[in-house]
Amino acid sequence: MAATLALTYFYNSNLPKNASPKRIKSPKRNQKLVISQRISKSASEYRNQSKASKSLIVQHNISLTKALCSNIDSGCLENALHLFENMNHSDTFVWNVIIRGLTDNGYFSEAVDFYHRMKCEGVRGDNFTYPFVIKACTGSFALMEGQKVHAKLFKIGLDLDVYICNSLIVMYAKLGYIECAERVFGEMPVRDSVSWNSMIGGHVSVGDGWSSLMCFQRMQAFGIKPDRFSIIHILGACSLECSLRNGKEIHCQVIRSGFKSDVMVQTSLIDMYGKCGKVDYAERSFYRISRKKHRGLEYYDKWVCFKCATLKSFACLKRMQEDDKLNPDLITMINLLPSCAQLGALLHGKSIHGFAIRNRFFSHLVLETALVDMYGECGEPKLAECIFGRMTERNLISWNAMIAAYVQNGLDREALELFQYLWNEPFKPDAVTIASILPAYAKLASLREGKQIHSYVSETGLRFEYLHLKFNCLYVCKMWRSPDRTVNF
Repeated sequence: MAATLALTYFYNSNLPKNASPKRIKSPKRNQKLVISQRISKSASEYRNQSKASKSLIVQHNISLTKALCSNIDSGCLENALHLFENMNHSDTFVWNVIIRGLTDNGYFSEAVDFYHRMKCEGVRGDNFTYPFVIKACTGSFALMEGQKVHAKLFKIGLDLDVYICNSLIVMYAKLGYIECAERVFGEMPVRDSVSWNSMIGGHVSVGDGWSSLMCFQRMQAFGIKPDRFSIIHILGACSLECSLRNGKEIHCQVIRSGFKSDVMVQTSLIDMYGKCGKVDYAERSFYRISRKKHRGLEYYDKWVCFKCATLKSFACLKRMQEDDKLNPDLITMINLLPSCAQLGALLHGKSIHGFAIRNRFFSHLVLETALVDMYGECGEPKLAECIFGRMTERNLISWNAMIAAYVQNGLDREALELFQYLWNEPFKPDAVTIASILPAYAKLASLREGKQIHSYVSETGLRFEYLHLKFNCLYVCKMWRSPDRTVNF
């Protein structure tokens, strides 16, 4: 007991003044509280800093995305690609933007490559990705690639999306597989006006005007009102079939629907009436256009020439320059050259040639081919040869025009020599080439070479209706009347 009291006295004597045993423990509890508060405060600050950094990253990505969209819309693809490489690639929207930009600017193969890269990086496409990818496959004529994309759509459940199906219809129709387009169209649970327009235009693109007209009637039976695109497509179908009655009915719909002031619709009417042989109707439609555009004039020129009313096309050109203060462009020149060829108007043709040189329309394949044809028809094969020799690019039509120019002007050996060179080109003679070269063989009475051509026609299965009857008669008569004079060929 005494020891306990002594220990208690010793313990209490060492305490600070005004201190008690209860107040000794309080600093430990306060210390723990302060430490806990510090830890809590540092964790809170860390979380706030993390949120702030994430917010900055998000804002940075948003600003980059806006810059990417701005560059794509303005056509600055190089800047857009540079931004894309510095961005987070996990966002599908970013891939959609870059694929859309490449597709809209005509870089179809590159757009397909970016789609494959997107798949390799594990980013899934959505219903906004595939319409642009399908459009890129259409533009690059990559049917097999488009079919692979179509198969992918079945796997991910987007095969019935209306926008994707519309793109598939256009792809199959433009690539010549109209049956596949019809199958996609028939399986669609919901169709909008774009679906019907795509199908109507698809039949026109493969040259089936009557199916397009039937599809147009079905669209109206379903209660869908035609828009300007429907009208333009169906007028093209009337032009294909030379169906004047249906064309006039569509013209009435144009008037009732208020499309009279639409330049593209009026241009389609000019084209339809011209192909149906009603040049006076085409002329009347042309002068009803409130704002005369080049394209309307080009169609008018084209079908005035088509009906051999060639002088009217030059009068129309004069009115275009004097009344509307419009300068002819490249397409106008190309449409006027057949008029010069039919009239034998060499002076007018040379004027057009000089105008094309002054306005730097060269080098252009179609224009140069039209000049070769014009000079050949006007009896100037040397000028045609000069144009042909300076062409940086030639196709089979260019070769046919030059061969015909030689034959028409009695230069048969030159025609045969050029025909020999044609065999070294990547393209082979067609029925037009054979029809052009047969008179040269007949005049030279080259039986052996004539038989070779006959054998070539039989092997390749060229359609004989393209070979004019008078060429065949001339060929047979000359070959059997004259001795066999061969040409080193």
